[in-house]
Amino acid sequence: MKRILYICLTLTLFLTACSSDDGPGISPIVGAWTLDKISISDAPAGHQFAVSTTPTATVFAESSYEIEFFEDNTYERTLRETIFGRVDDSGTWELNDTELDLDQEETNAQDLPVSFDVDGDISERGMTLITEDLWFAWPPEIVNDPVAFDTLDGTQEQINALFNEHGVLVLSTFELEFELDN
Repeated sequence: MKRILYICLTLTLFLTACSSDDGPGISPIVGAWTLDKISISDAPAGHQFAVSTTPTATVFAESSYEIEFFEDNTYERTLRETIFGRVDDSGTWELNDTELDLDQEETNAQDLPVSFDVDGDISERGMTLITEDLWFAWPPEIVNDPVAFDTLDGTQEQINALFNEHGVLVLSTFELEFELDN
C-alpha cells in the first residue's frame, strides 16, 4: 500500500511539474517606452556637449523619444520635433542577454543608434540602454553663449560654419534611461 501511495505521489508531482511548463514568456522589453533622461560622456579636453554634461531628457532637442517593441520582434521608434524634424524608423529587434540590436527596415534618419548594451534588468521600473555614437562637442564658451546657437537660422551652411570653426566630432557614450508607458 505504501508503495502504491509512493508511486501515485511521484506521478502527481511529475505531472504537475510538466503541466506548468507553458514555454517561454513574453520578453520584458515588449511594450511602449519613453526616454526619461540621457547622459553623454567622453567629451575631449576643453570641450563639452551642447545638450549638457548632466542628465537631460533629449538627444536631438526632441519633444519626445519613444520606442515600442512588439511581441513579433518588430519595433517602431519616433523622435518628435527634433532639430532635424520628425524622425521615424521601424524594423526588427533581437535581445540576447545584455545586447539589444535593431535591424532598421524603414527609416528617415540613417544615423540613429541600432546596437545597445542593456544595463541591469528590464522591468516596469525602467530600462537603461548604453551605446556609442559620434556626437558634437563644443568649447564651453560656445555652449554657454546663449546667442551662439540661437542666431542660427537652421540653414546647413550656418550650422556647418559654426561646427567647422568651433566643433569637434567624437565617439561618445550615451546612457539612455527609458520609462515603460502604462
